Amino acid sequence: MPNDIQELRQHLFDTIKAVTRKEDPMPVATAKVVSDLSQTIINSARVEADLIAALGRNNVAQSGFLPSSNVLPSPGTSPKPALEHYSGGQGVPPQGPVPVI
Repeated sequence: MPNDIQELRQHLFDTIKAVTRKEDPMPVATAKVVSDLSQTIINSARVEADLIAALGRNNVAQSGFLPSSNVLPSPGTSPKPALEHYSGGQGVPPQGPVPVI
């Protein structure tokens, strides 16, 4: 399996399951290390996505970590389709406080 965002998500969900299982749970300190390393990877992906958005997907050598370029907006376009998921098709983010997880 390639090292991509889907694999990272799977590892994070596996970590959550391992920490919360009744028998032989993963130590919280180990889960914290996984979380910290994951955040570092996510931050590097954010930089890649910002670079793609600024320069255009054809002008940036992509790492393959992020999904195929067809899910990233082209420069100068609105991320409206992504917002529709959260807003019932209105194209605006939900109002009110953002829940803290």
